Amino acid sequence: METSNSFLDIIITETDRMTHIVQDPLTLSRLDAGNAELVLSRFPSGTPLRASPVPMPWPPSSTGTR
Repeated sequence: METSNSFLDIIITETDRMTHIVQDPLTLSRLDAGNAELVLSRFPSGTPLRASPVPMPWPPSSTGTR
């Protein structure tokens, strides 16, 4: 029983991860098509930003831009 619960936990975790991966391009597509509104908001510059789990190249590459 414990093994099956462990497998179910992995399935749930990976499903959540995949949902987040798919949601970002879908949101960008909606914005590009004009079917969503981008709402900008101010935040204090002292607010710590969440670090990216993937190292980001600096300076950013210009490949893939239109």
